[in-house]
Amino acid sequence: MQPQVNPHALLQHPPPWPSWVNVENTLRCNLDCIWCVQAQVGSTKSGVDMPLPLFERIVEEVLPRVSRLSFSVAGEPTIAPRFLEFLDRVNTLDITTELVTNATALHRPGLLDRLLPRLGLLIASLDGARAPTVERIRAGAQYSRILEKLERFQAARLARPSASRPEFLIAMTLSTANIEELPEVVALAARLGAVRDLDVLLEAV
Repeated sequence: MQPQVNPHALLQHPPPWPSWVNVENTLRCNLDCIWCVQAQVGSTKSGVDMPLPLFERIVEEVLPRVSRLSFSVAGEPTIAPRFLEFLDRVNTLDITTELVTNATALHRPGLLDRLLPRLGLLIASLDGARAPTVERIRAGAQYSRILEKLERFQAARLARPSASRPEFLIAMTLSTANIEELPEVVALAARLGAVRDLDVLLEAV
């Protein structure tokens, strides 16, 4: 028998708030990666963007109680039409943000200026060190332009005072399609200025 929960006790002694929350600000993505479950089921094309009024409620009711905020991992957060407005609201709070991104939209005007003030960690997904590999695995990607955008991000990151400089990581989904490029991706991460070890996800593809 399942233990009974006393709702009155919960009201008197509510559980603590989490320190970290993930906000799915969009379910859409501009790439079609071969290993992506969301792309396979079509949600990255048919998915929706979070409306601003809903995010405003999250800002008012949730974010003041947490210390870290991560944006969408089921879609590409930076392509959401109102992402810059979301960042403007976040920048009014004492909170640290995290971003996992395919880096294709880091060039959006005003994005880095709004992103960097509260950013604690950026993880760029890059599944190879050669253009043919990346563009085959991540359909729609332009490898050379992604590198340019990551270099621009690194320059903006280094321009900040060291105390407020976000961490920068490269993530690689390792599969039979790219495993031989792992040493090259490690070298590329170092060249781009990723500050810690390479994040590797093993995937049976």
